[in-house]
Order: sequence, then structure tokens, then C-alpha cells
Amino acid sequence: MSEKRPHLIPSLIAVAMLLISLADLPYGYYQLLRFVICGIAVYVAYTAYNWQKMWVVWLFGFVALLFNPLIPIHLSREIWQPIDMLCSLLFIVIIFALKNSKKEKQKKKRILIISREPNLRQTLQDRLEMNEYKVTALEPCQFGNDCCDLKEFIEKTDIAILGHYYMPEPYDGDYIRQLLSEYSDIPIILMTAHPEKINELKSVFPSWTYLVKPFDLADLLQIIENCLPSRNYN
Repeated sequence: MSEKRPHLIPSLIAVAMLLISLADLPYGYYQLLRFVICGIAVYVAYTAYNWQKMWVVWLFGFVALLFNPLIPIHLSREIWQPIDMLCSLLFIVIIFALKNSKKEKQKKKRILIISREPNLRQTLQDRLEMNEYKVTALEPCQFGNDCCDLKEFIEKTDIAILGHYYMPEPYDGDYIRQLLSEYSDIPIILMTAHPEKINELKSVFPSWTYLVKPFDLADLLQIIENCLPSRNYN
């Protein structure tokens, strides 16, 4: 259950602390409550953002703002009690309402990322894995001098995400074009920081999808979702 709903345990902690806060407790408890509820609300909002549930992001972003300990909102006890009860109900509801509706569809999809930028590779791998993709992120030099290594990885992937100017010799453009032509049903997404070169690239790789950096994760997820049906599993 917790694997499918990573917000389950934090939400239960929030519910328990909010209900306990209805009792007459020392002021220190309510200070602690601000830190805990704000942190859990941010975590729920972050999880929802990765699953593209924007209504949850806005709702729990407001909860985090309400309980934030840095610029505290001071209200009377008579006002805080119904707020605490309402927020505890929100956390209960979100346990069941927030789930990755694309999980089953994406669970077995394999994505290969090849980029010479380590921060980009790691960020994309972390975010895509949170969206239930199986990700292999590689640096070009990891292939060594054996072209068969790259072919082996491509054979085991559903989508390849490539960085612009990512391949040293012997992985030149002609070799890449020849290799990928053998697997024409594998969608290729090319990340580039040079939009002025896209037309030139399209003349060489017309079937590829081009993504201009910097880009939003939501845009990449949408492109991946659009590309997946084109994969032939026969």
C-alpha cells in the first residue's frame, strides 16, 4: 500500500497530530505542529506535482502556507480548532484520492537516457522513476569502444532520450542513424539547447521528437505518453 501511496504514512501522522491538537496542550506542541503539518503538506504537494495532480498541489500548497512556521499566521483557538479538524479530513481524503492513475500503464515502460550532463541525467532519472518508469541513465563514455554495448541497451528500451552532442567517436551521426534505423519503432526524444539547429537536425532525423532545454517535466511526460503507443511489441 505504501509503495502505491508514498504519502500514506506522512498523512496518517498529520491526521493524528491534528486530532491531538484539539486537546488543551502546551504551546510548544502547536509550534511543533506547524513544522510537521507544513512539511507533510509540502511533501503531498510535491508527490502530486510528480503525478500531475495540480488541484492537490494548490490545495496542499495552501495548507503548507497556513501552517508555515517561518511567517506564522496567528488565529484564536476557536478558529484553529475547526481548521485543524478540516485539515485532518483533507489528509484522510487525500490518502485515498491521490494515486498515480498512470502507474499500471507505465510500470513496465523502459526509458534509456544518454547525456553527458550528470545533473540532468540524475534529475530525469529520479523524476521519471517517481512516475513509475524503469530508467537507465548513462554517460556516453560508459559504452567504451564497443558499439555493441549501445545496441544492447537500445534493444531493451521503449523510449530513448538523448542529449544534443552527446556521442563521442565512434558514435557519430551516421552510425547512430544506421543503428536506430534498425529499431525504427523506438521513439527518440532529443534534448537540445540549440533551437536554431532543430530544422537541420530534422533533415537528418525527421522522425525524432525535439525538446528544447530548459523544459518542464510536465512537457517531457506528455511527450513520453504521446510516444509510447508507437512502440511495436511484436
